[in-house]
Amino acid sequence: MAFASIMFENKNTDSVKEAPVGFSWTTLFFWFFPALFRGDFKYTIIMFVLAIFTAGISILIFPFIYNKLYIKDLMAAGYKAISVAKAELEFIESKLGFEIPKKDKQNDQLESFSVSSVAKTNNICETFNNQNIKKHAKGGKKTAKPTAKDWIVSIIFLIIVGVTIRSCASSKDDKAVSESAKQKQEINLEDKIKKVNLSPYDKKSYPKLFKKYKKRIKDIEIHRKKAALKAAMSEKCDNVVISELSSKSTLKNLRYFVDCENGERFELTEKDLKDVSDDGIVKTAPKANSETEYDTLETWRACKEMIQAEASPSEVLTFHEVLGTATRVNKNTGNYEIYTDFESKNAFGVEYGFSARCIFGKDGSGRMNFWRRND
Repeated sequence: MAFASIMFENKNTDSVKEAPVGFSWTTLFFWFFPALFRGDFKYTIIMFVLAIFTAGISILIFPFIYNKLYIKDLMAAGYKAISVAKAELEFIESKLGFEIPKKDKQNDQLESFSVSSVAKTNNICETFNNQNIKKHAKGGKKTAKPTAKDWIVSIIFLIIVGVTIRSCASSKDDKAVSESAKQKQEINLEDKIKKVNLSPYDKKSYPKLFKKYKKRIKDIEIHRKKAALKAAMSEKCDNVVISELSSKSTLKNLRYFVDCENGERFELTEKDLKDVSDDGIVKTAPKANSETEYDTLETWRACKEMIQAEASPSEVLTFHEVLGTATRVNKNTGNYEIYTDFESKNAFGVEYGFSARCIFGKDGSGRMNFWRRND
């Protein structure tokens, strides 16, 4: 049931405020805005925050209680009811469940005022409006107006609300895009691993594997497919053909090697596979062994030093650094290889042509071998 509004006056601040009683239809339809326009920033913020944390459920609750809470706050601030008939006030108090302080308790018949009331309060409303107009015309109390501070707070709050709503909308859009990308990725990656055999290891064919990794067999199978999907994410891989457990694996760190049809190889650890979800979504593409980076100047210096170490002190070596030297990163191993031609002149002035190959591993190791050229 909806009741009339009550006018409250605060002598200390010389202000008058109107407080509707009963169910708040404006709060139901306009959420926190009625509270905001009343200058009730306390419940404006409370309604907004609770609506977020309760997924909007609080929006359906506040219309039943907000007017009652607003009246209690006015009473706490020193406001007293004015211009309400005693009988009507007693009826409202019985519905609210608490007593409303009155401006003049000795007056049994106060002036009546009602807004948006049922038919029985129409005459009361008309009487009050006429008398209230006269009162203001004579310089009576003025309804409190929002201060500059109130407007600033309101504007800031509305900006926050706008940003929040926009963020939520953006989040939904991002989620939709993410879902679309997820479906597209699933199709593409699954197509690229069709040629790989991911049949589970069986105990009869791999007795040593089952003996060593007995507690982690299930993890091994799950990670095999994840490793294949991870490699398929790379543009370097055309189609995955092999995805197997590496001999470098340990119980605490499973390692895999994945080979692609175009000769590219990927070496992956459990840590590398953490960004592959259980439903097969890969966040980042791995680097192929052929993409391993090396310090080319440092490796070339080390290569020449290894060759020089094999020569006698009297020999003079001349390297073909421009036209006679080539480098590459091995697709399969990821090792950095240097091929170079050089001449060696001994103490008697005799010169021979040689070729050498230096190999540097991802672990920093290096080795060299050379042979005499037939040219």
